Amino acid sequence: MMKISRYKADSQDDKPFLPLKLKMYRSKFQKSIKEKEKEMKTAKHLQHKTFGFAELPLPKPNNFLKKDEGIRQHYDRPQTSHHRCNFRRPPIPHLDELKKGQSMQDLKTEKNFKFINIKRAKSAVLRNKPGPKCFEQMAPVYIHSPKYGKVPRYLENINEQFRKMEIESKKQHEEGRNEKGIRALTQEEKNQLLDGLRHNWDIMQKEYQKMPLLIDTVPKQIRKTRLENNLKSLERDICLLNTPSKCIFIVPD
Repeated sequence: MMKISRYKADSQDDKPFLPLKLKMYRSKFQKSIKEKEKEMKTAKHLQHKTFGFAELPLPKPNNFLKKDEGIRQHYDRPQTSHHRCNFRRPPIPHLDELKKGQSMQDLKTEKNFKFINIKRAKSAVLRNKPGPKCFEQMAPVYIHSPKYGKVPRYLENINEQFRKMEIESKKQHEEGRNEKGIRALTQEEKNQLLDGLRHNWDIMQKEYQKMPLLIDTVPKQIRKTRLENNLKSLERDICLLNTPSKCIFIVPD
C-alpha cells in the first residue's frame, strides 16, 4: 500500500509546507445505530399505550375511602430458629378443666417460704461462738503496733530543724537592730504623731472646703489634686498609727 504524505509536494516556489486536510472519521455502524435507536424509542412509547382505561368503575363520591379501608401491604416475618424468652405466665385454668376434688391451691407449685422459715427458726440451734467479723488475711494488724497514731521520727527532726532556724533568724535580726540603733516607738510618741497628723488634716480640709465649686482654670485643678493627694496620704498615716498590732521602728539619722 502506498503511504499518503500529509504534506504537499515540493514546488518551484519557495512556499511553506502546509498539512493536507484529512477526511472526517465516520463509523461504519452509524446507520445501524440510528435504526436501533428509533426502534427503542417507538417501543418505549408503545408500552405506555397499552394501559388503557380502568376495568373497574369509579367509586361514587358518597362512598369515599374511610379510615383502615385502604390496601395495606403485609410483610411476612422470617422464621427464626433461636429461642425467644417468654416472660408471661401460663393462663389460669378454667373451672371446667379442673378434675373432681382438685382445687386451685393444689395446682400451685410455689414454695411457702413463711412456713419453711418458721420451721427453721424452731429447729435452729443457738450459736455461742461469735463469728469472725473479718477474714484473717484482712485483719488490721497495723493498729496494734506501738507507732500507730504517732508522728514519725523523721517529721519531728524536720520540725526541730525549722524551730532552730527561726530562733537563729530572730536573734540575728535583733542583733542587727541593736547594732544600727533601731528602736520601737512608744505609745506616747505615737499619740504625739497622731495629734500632729490630725491637726494637719484639719488645716488641709479647711483649705479644700474653701475652694470654689467651679474649677475652670489649670491652677485651680493643680491645687485641687495636690490637696486631695495630701489628704489621702495623711489619712493613710493615721490609719497605720491607729492599728495596735503593728509595731513601728525608728532608724537614727
